[in-house]
Amino acid sequence: MHPNQLASQPSALPAMTAPENRLRKPLNFVAFQVGWFACVLGGAHGMVWASALAVGLLLALHFVWVSHNRREDLLLALAAAGIGGAADSVLGAAGLIRFASPWPLAWVEPLWMLLLWVNFATTLDASLSWMRGRFALGAVLGAIGGPLAYWGGVRLGALELGAAGWQVYGAVALAWAAVMPVLLLVARSLYRDTR
Repeated sequence: MHPNQLASQPSALPAMTAPENRLRKPLNFVAFQVGWFACVLGGAHGMVWASALAVGLLLALHFVWVSHNRREDLLLALAAAGIGGAADSVLGAAGLIRFASPWPLAWVEPLWMLLLWVNFATTLDASLSWMRGRFALGAVLGAIGGPLAYWGGVRLGALELGAAGWQVYGAVALAWAAVMPVLLLVARSLYRDTR
């Protein structure tokens, strides 16, 4: 049989690669939730290594089964860690939030929080790809989802409020309302030539 004929023969096993995988968005959504809990609980209980291990494994699975654009996904994850990390560090420096498992300074965002941003970035080209280019919607959903995520972190012991709840959650809402459109802009820029 000629090699060209072999390439045209159907495979006995279906490929589980990202472009053909119909489950990529649901897998991404579930992986994000698992990663969120792993990071928050790892931070709350001083087991940052468990957060790093979980996000590392989930990122590897993302690159195998979900990602269409591995290079762009990695760049977006780094950008999200930098942008989100800066926003969270400002909240910490302002005394609004205190992180469990802090390093190297109490107000600097700890590793487990940076990993949350890396984990979140994986959703922007998968389960949240429908938001690309919708900056106003991103700001609104960020202003709602950010405080809810921080509230969950407080309830699980990963964060402490440094001021009245309305002040903290109001500041988080403003931060996320600003960060979310920036991340969507970065995503649009990175994925522009990949679709």
